[in-house]
This record gives sequence, C-alpha cells and structure tokens, in this order.
Amino acid sequence: MSPAVAGTHYNIVGVATVTIPAGSSYGFITISLLNNGATAGSARFLGIELNDSGTIKPNPNYNKIGIAIDQR
Repeated sequence: MSPAVAGTHYNIVGVATVTIPAGSSYGFITISLLNNGATAGSARFLGIELNDSGTIKPNPNYNKIGIAIDQR
C-alpha cells in the first residue's frame, strides 16, 4: 500500500495540529477524502501519530493509528 498524499487523496479540514485538553482522552481531526477516480490497486495509507511534545508522554504502544483509503 502506498502512502496517501495530501491534496491528492485527502485534505485536512481546519487545523492539522490538535491539542488534547486536560482531563480528556480525545482530540479530533477532520479529514476530507478526495475522489480522484477509482483504479484497481489504488489503496493509500494515511498514518497519524501522537508526538511527545507535551508534558504527558503518549504510550508508545498506542500512539499511532493508520487509515486505509481505498478509492474503488
């Protein structure tokens, strides 16, 4: 599976950086999928990772999520 390309396969709506508020376990990113014509084998991979720039470090076992974009 090939990597997804911003502006070709998806767009991030609004701000791409999310801060999870104190006392919460959730943050939200709105991703708009783009339909550029379906072709066989055109699945793409979009990876999102929590970084350790804040005061609370993310668990390395749960700091990544992957989304498969299949444009068939």
